[in-house]
Amino acid sequence: MKKIFLSLAVAALVSTTPLVAQNHTCGIDIASGIVAFDSAKGTLDGVECSFKGLSFFPLKISSYDCFLLGNHIGVYGSLGLRPGITYDREAKANGVTLSAGSNFRFGLDLMVGPAFGVDLGDSSVRFQIGVPFHALWAWGPDYETEINYVTKTNKYRYSAYGFALTPQFRFTANRRCSFIAGADFMFDFAVNWWQNYNGVKTSGSFDDAFSFTVLPYIGLGINFGD
Repeated sequence: MKKIFLSLAVAALVSTTPLVAQNHTCGIDIASGIVAFDSAKGTLDGVECSFKGLSFFPLKISSYDCFLLGNHIGVYGSLGLRPGITYDREAKANGVTLSAGSNFRFGLDLMVGPAFGVDLGDSSVRFQIGVPFHALWAWGPDYETEINYVTKTNKYRYSAYGFALTPQFRFTANRRCSFIAGADFMFDFAVNWWQNYNGVKTSGSFDDAFSFTVLPYIGLGINFGD
């Protein structure tokens, strides 16, 4: 399934090439944020779980390509990298609350969906927003355990699926380069986990799950067309 989602993302970004040459409302954006904020909750095997996470200096490459109905409607695609995610987590069961932390090496965001855009004033500023499907995959660091003098490598992963809102302001949008500023708001309702611990593979899904992420960013837009 991961290969399918990644193929869709690449297709969404690459397929814009013949479209972007038609007008200056299309382009490729390269952006970075200072920090992404995560908050999630759900129930796993009757245990209430909650997570709060931070990811510093996330990176993303995206494209808004509005080419229909007077350049107001089009396609949005984005691939993002979170170089490190730190979660503080709590689990509540039978009136007892346990707290712990989790570290992930990196997370990969994928977003694909429709885009909407409009020029503001004299068109030197453009407002754009996407309403895409969102997927997040996060990989934890490998770690080793030793039992009866046998060392085994353990792995764990985390995934979430939902939708997002991606408002963005694009300044001097009629030139080759634009300054961009925006934020991604991600709402996920399917949250899953997987681990391989001492050679035993287990996985599961959180019931009544909800995850919210906000990622403010600034960056550079490379415009196509005249």
